[in-house]
Order: sequence, then structure tokens, then C-alpha cells
Amino acid sequence: MTTLVMERRARRLASARLRKVAQLSEAANLGTDLPTGIRVYRSKADFMASIRAVADKVDAEKASARV
Repeated sequence: MTTLVMERRARRLASARLRKVAQLSEAANLGTDLPTGIRVYRSKADFMASIRAVADKVDAEKASARV
């Protein structure tokens, strides 16, 4: 009986591991934020656009603070 329980548990752990790998792979392919906090960009242009967006946001916050 314990062998059956151990086999079932091993199958559940293996399937959970596969689901996690699939989720990480899908997140990387979609370019979304990964659980590690690292963002994957599809191209250099996307990366540069992200940097420009942050810079524009900071500039807007500074301008509104001065008023």
C-alpha cells in the first residue's frame, strides 16, 4: 500500500514540476514578468521603449512636483 502512495506522490510531484516549467516557458515567450522579477524583451526596440517610458514617467512626476 505504501508503494502505491509513494508512486502517486511521485507522479503528482512530476506533473507539478512540468506545469511550473510550462508556465515559465509561456511567460518567457510572451515577454511577461517572470517570477524572478526579470523581464524578457522581444527586441532591443522593446527594451529601449521601456526605458523611454520610465524616463518619461519620471520627468512627468518631477514636472508635477514643481507646480
